[in-house]
Amino acid sequence: MPTEPEQNDASVTVVLADDHVIVRDGIRMVLESEPDIQVVAEAGTAEDAARYVLGHKPSILVLDLNMPGESSLDLIPSILETSPGTRITSPSTSVIQSR
Repeated sequence: MPTEPEQNDASVTVVLADDHVIVRDGIRMVLESEPDIQVVAEAGTAEDAARYVLGHKPSILVLDLNMPGESSLDLIPSILETSPGTRITSPSTSVIQSR
């Protein structure tokens, strides 16, 4: 479920977008251990991520590229258009099975 934490005076604001709550929780804990970083919203879908970026204009969007629903890659151009100051990073993993 998407969440919007309370605002503070952090100099770096972040929207987390990943369909796995445990991943969002882990990234948020690491980021918020720094006093000048605040996670302003969390999204479980690309659509929610786009909406939160539009509303919050964060410094950074941490975007999972493999979420259900609309493609995260397809949303990147519109996110950059609506919030040109937002930088996007996409930590990603792949599992390759050997034969």
